[in-house]
Amino acid sequence: MHGSKGDQLISFDAALRVADHGVLTKFGRHLKNIEIAVLRGAWQGQTYDQIAEAQGYAPEYIKHDVGPKLWQLLSSSFGEKVSKTNLVAVIAQQTDSSDRLQGVPDTQSVTPTQAADAPSAGEAVVGLVPLGSRFYLERPFVESCCYEEILKPGALIRIKAPSQMGKTSLMVRILDQAKRQSGFPDAETVHIVALSFQRADKAVFTNLDKLLRWFCAAITRKLQLSHQVDQFWSETFGSKGNCTAYFEDCILSSLNGPLIIALDQVDEVFLHPEIADDFWRC
Repeated sequence: MHGSKGDQLISFDAALRVADHGVLTKFGRHLKNIEIAVLRGAWQGQTYDQIAEAQGYAPEYIKHDVGPKLWQLLSSSFGEKVSKTNLVAVIAQQTDSSDRLQGVPDTQSVTPTQAADAPSAGEAVVGLVPLGSRFYLERPFVESCCYEEILKPGALIRIKAPSQMGKTSLMVRILDQAKRQSGFPDAETVHIVALSFQRADKAVFTNLDKLLRWFCAAITRKLQLSHQVDQFWSETFGSKGNCTAYFEDCILSSLNGPLIIALDQVDEVFLHPEIADDFWRC
């Protein structure tokens, strides 16, 4: 894949626009979230197993169901065979075909005003990009998927990317969207807690019980609720059982609206594999 025209000249966002436009034109629908995830993984040269692990699905489901159906969908949309191995080449050809790309640019267009407002090499934006900042680089497909998902009860959104790629900035925008468009007449009934694991002392990560106690206490404090962790915790039910029950009986029962928890710097948890798996299964 390296050195191909698609790899050199077309970003994934542009490739996604091409693929989504083709499917929309042929079938009247947009690509689904799981289809976008498989497309992204294939574009980046990942195996089906890697894609499945990153998305939290069984490898067989991605390899024998979602993947084959996606390539068939794109093949029908483009009128030529599309597979995981020739995806980049086909997208490159489709990009060159002007009759298929009316109104779908293969690169992100930048107006003179936007170019003038963009940061120069000497003023690169580092860290959180505030809401409304002209320096925030929008990813329309990513944002729209996240904005849609966050409004679903029990939704889980995982933002995974290298350092300084805008994960926290995207998270802030997802939370803002949820608060403004949750469907509740009073936005204050949407309870939002942003919590960074860098706030936790190193001792917290020495065992699962300490981490879950800290987590429950931190959420309680953020919501300005009465601290009951010590009184509620019981050796009989185990750490995960205590955490689940505490959230149900002491936190959620005290709120008059939905709770959204945004976790930042979760790498701090993954640095401790002996407790990470149990923590994320709570």
